[in-house]
Amino acid sequence: MLTLAFTCCALLITVLHQSKISHSIQQQQPVLLQCQCNEEKCGNFSIPFPFHLNNSNSCSSVFSSAFSLNCSNSTTLYLNIGARSYKVVEFFSDGVLVDFPGITSCRQYNDLNSFGFSRNDHFGVSVDNVIGLYDCEDSSLCKTGCETNNLPGCDDDVNGGGSPACCYPLSDHSVWNVGDGFSGFSKYGCRGFSSWVVERGTNTGKRGVKLEWAIPRNTSKGVCATNSNTVNATTVGAGVRCLCKDGFVGDGFANGTGCLECVLAPAFVIVSLLALFCLLKRPVNGSTLFDHESSRISFRKACRTRFFTYHELDEATRGFKDAQKLVENTNGSIYAGVLGDGSHIAVHRLQCDSERDLIQVISRVDILTAILHRNLARLLGCCIESGILPLIVYEYPANGTLEEHLQKSSENKTGLDWYKRLTIAAETASVLAFLQYEICPPIFHRGLKSGYIFLDEDFSVKISGFGLVLDHSNLELGNSIHNKNDVYDFGVLLLEMITGPKHIDQPTAALQKIRSWKLEEIVDPSLYYHEQPIFQREQIEIVADLATRCMLFGRDGKIGMIDVAKELVHIAKESVDGDLSKRGRALQETFSNSSLLQMISMSPESIHHDRCLCLSVYYSLYLISYYRFRVLFDNQEMSEEANGSEQQAPEQAPQRQAPKLNERILSSLSRRSVAAHPWHDLEIGPGAPQIFNCVVEITKGSKVKYELDKKTGLIKVDRILYSSVVYPHNYGFIPRTLCEDNDPLDVLVLMQEPVLPGCFLRAKAIGLMPMIDQGEKDDKIIAVCADDPEYMHYTDIKELPPHRLSEIRRFFEDYKKNENKEVAVNDFLPSTAAVEAIQYSMDLYAEYIMHTLRR
Repeated sequence: MLTLAFTCCALLITVLHQSKISHSIQQQQPVLLQCQCNEEKCGNFSIPFPFHLNNSNSCSSVFSSAFSLNCSNSTTLYLNIGARSYKVVEFFSDGVLVDFPGITSCRQYNDLNSFGFSRNDHFGVSVDNVIGLYDCEDSSLCKTGCETNNLPGCDDDVNGGGSPACCYPLSDHSVWNVGDGFSGFSKYGCRGFSSWVVERGTNTGKRGVKLEWAIPRNTSKGVCATNSNTVNATTVGAGVRCLCKDGFVGDGFANGTGCLECVLAPAFVIVSLLALFCLLKRPVNGSTLFDHESSRISFRKACRTRFFTYHELDEATRGFKDAQKLVENTNGSIYAGVLGDGSHIAVHRLQCDSERDLIQVISRVDILTAILHRNLARLLGCCIESGILPLIVYEYPANGTLEEHLQKSSENKTGLDWYKRLTIAAETASVLAFLQYEICPPIFHRGLKSGYIFLDEDFSVKISGFGLVLDHSNLELGNSIHNKNDVYDFGVLLLEMITGPKHIDQPTAALQKIRSWKLEEIVDPSLYYHEQPIFQREQIEIVADLATRCMLFGRDGKIGMIDVAKELVHIAKESVDGDLSKRGRALQETFSNSSLLQMISMSPESIHHDRCLCLSVYYSLYLISYYRFRVLFDNQEMSEEANGSEQQAPEQAPQRQAPKLNERILSSLSRRSVAAHPWHDLEIGPGAPQIFNCVVEITKGSKVKYELDKKTGLIKVDRILYSSVVYPHNYGFIPRTLCEDNDPLDVLVLMQEPVLPGCFLRAKAIGLMPMIDQGEKDDKIIAVCADDPEYMHYTDIKELPPHRLSEIRRFFEDYKKNENKEVAVNDFLPSTAAVEAIQYSMDLYAEYIMHTLRR
């Protein structure tokens, strides 16, 4: 150890002798050097050159007002740039740290447009800034490794209190480029940001935005002092600063401190040697693999919501008893527990063999915390007091785990019907595909089991238990091995959902039954396979085939999770209206020449749940009876006219005509055509008003204003937008609804791809946009495509990133402006208001139909 100390000391002396000592010293404020401009102060600030007070005469002639400062109440400095005034926090040799303009108190994060700074000839946003981003829709811009920095919160707590969920250093340059503003992060769906400056060589941040300063190159002649060089600025275009040569210290400016010969290097060397000696003499605890306190601080930074104590979790899980254990696997064990406040939690107990494993856990917890998805179990907090056994705490939903329901482990776990199992499988596959194909780097579960799938009150999926500790033996194989294992594990899960838990220990034998067309022998008895409708038995067979392919070809990479998700989502969608497609064939053949068939709901479930569809059944039966009567009546008249056997009555009553139906609402019923009218003949769907069918009139990205022609039922071209804007999303209407303007209810559907006019899709209401068009009420439903994995997890409009709402509002406010037509958009309303509006329009449609028939 002594030899090592002398070696390190000798090496340090050599390096320091050849290094630029002056560059390190000039980071400090020189207080012993005489300034040619009179030294100015404001409170505790000593103002360095070229900055000066705006009421000063000593240096104001140099660089005019570019670096002028205001001293408020003799304590606070403000830097004026353009029309904005920024509070000065600290000076650096190459920049100045400022606060957000107009902020009177510290905020955890600010709006992306709150720092409206534009680069000029003297100032630019420094690359030393580290940006914390909040609630980002796209987490690909988040950079790992930010947990190595201590970024204080508003209370200056460096233990992670203010650490952001998504961190991006401006020095990365992959997303942010020199000259960009902070508003550019809004295209990733981010809602707010914080900023810290982390100086080179340190890992401690200071809140605020660092602005680099420089002087224009064309004005730098004669500005630098003797023994100084001119250096280019990093973020100020064509800007330079003065830097003293090696062996000299000062600011490098002729009107500043100049460059004086350095005499502090020996003292710096002595201090460095003393620091090295103390470092070598520091006691080392050989019983641990790492510094628990520093790791605890870093782990606390990853756990952004709450940091639990081990005693608290030990009491909640009753000492981690086996009776509390939900599942055990290579990923660790999960225990159910109840906190002192009555909250139900699930504690994931991981096993780390080294500090390397723990760092991986910290990094992956940080990434998972930043991802928002309705099918991911909410991470409540963490604990690391138990050595290298980190504990991850999840919210534990009321319905327990999928495994408990399949095993019927308690009285309230009564099993699951096929529709619920299919929906759970589709949601699980969708979220796994999302994590693997939409997140960069991709996230794999590494050990999926039914015990890791939590079920919410409505049986929606919440996945937990991710394999946060990597198997180092497979690291050289990259992500492919984990993707393949996830597909195989999901196949086993599908098999368990079909057969129940009794066959899961022998998947090979179950596969043999499936491949031998003996599936009915292993299907879970609680599914009552032989009593199911034919189309549901077919679905079980299709899913069993999919499970077989996952297990046989998943590890070979011949089938991916996204392929599995697409198949299951399609099957689940068919399950909703499967009754109509399977049982309606005979009626379709019987009434193939009648467009009225589309008005009758074939689904008993939809009749039971949908008041509007019940009315449509009665209405359709009435129309069928009416048209049968009219056919008999017309035939009788034709027969009498042909034979001429009857005499004319002396006072002939006027010829009776069929009641004229309202053409605007029921035009399709007054014509003899087999074509379906999209407004009246298309069902709104059994899930309405929450999930409904909608017809697309206008394609996303189009300037053509298409519109439903109510007489023919076709989509016609109404006009070309006399504007520079295009429709931001697919736009259409909801069938079998009616508004006060005698039109169907309009809907804007957010999804990834444009859809052709005339197509219909399933949508989910997430909000309502109140709108006044030329003085008339014209509200729009805001919805997402219920089958688009990119958008289907949204449940309310407040979950959308702000820039999406601004985009929608701006379009409707501007798209008629060049036609001199006024459109006003009010504040967006939540999903509950949208659901009520749809239900009201459904009821209004049904009432209007019945009123028209009575007339």
